[in-house]
Amino acid sequence: MKRQVVFAYGLLAYGVFAAWVVLAIGFLSGLYGKTVDAGPATPATAAVLIDLGLLLVFAGHHSLAARSGFKAWLARHLPSAAERSTYVLIASVLMLVVIWQWRPLPQPLWSLDSAWAAGIVYGLHGLGWVIVFASTFQISHWQLFGLEQVYRYWRALPAATDGFHSPWLYRLVRHPMMTGLIVVFWTTPTMTLGRLLFAGVLTGYILVATRWEERDLERELGEAYRRYRARTPRLLPGVPVSGKEATEPDRFDAARQRR
Repeated sequence: MKRQVVFAYGLLAYGVFAAWVVLAIGFLSGLYGKTVDAGPATPATAAVLIDLGLLLVFAGHHSLAARSGFKAWLARHLPSAAERSTYVLIASVLMLVVIWQWRPLPQPLWSLDSAWAAGIVYGLHGLGWVIVFASTFQISHWQLFGLEQVYRYWRALPAATDGFHSPWLYRLVRHPMMTGLIVVFWTTPTMTLGRLLFAGVLTGYILVATRWEERDLERELGEAYRRYRARTPRLLPGVPVSGKEATEPDRFDAARQRR
């Protein structure tokens, strides 16, 4: 594959990702565009099945693409520099499909009537997005989303090498991006059944997927991460690390968090 084509492919993948982010902010904040509580009217049972299926397809890809076997298969068909862009592109397209095909379940479970209380919740929601984006730039945003790899491939530069480091947010928790997403999922002045389904399924997936990710990285990292894990909570800052978690073999490099 020509180097220019690989670079253009990476730009395309990042552009689709950026489009998804813009739509996702509106989808979850309810401030514009298609929202989690808007869409074609669908019987409740059918809506639950459709929405659950959409989320499980996304989660299935997210986990499969992170496995070493899938990466090895992909490497036989694409330049290694395009691997990350391919992951970003597919994940972004799947989340766009989730937003497009989402069926609302608008039954309210609770709601905040006070304007100041709703304002606080929206502030926390915005803070969640800030944490998500800031965590990507504390490591390497352009590498995380594939642009650095395709640029280096285009310019015939050697691949970048990451060292173990834990910048500020990564000293608070091991997965700050996931912490920010959980905040985004749950902060809303009105919790509907559809929002609860979305937040609950993806939060549960994050709790499982972060463990899978660390298990896969065990072969790559050693004692440095075991010390890091022993002193750093997984998702909630200030929560003591359990004895079992602190002594498990571990392998997370803050500069390599990719899923």
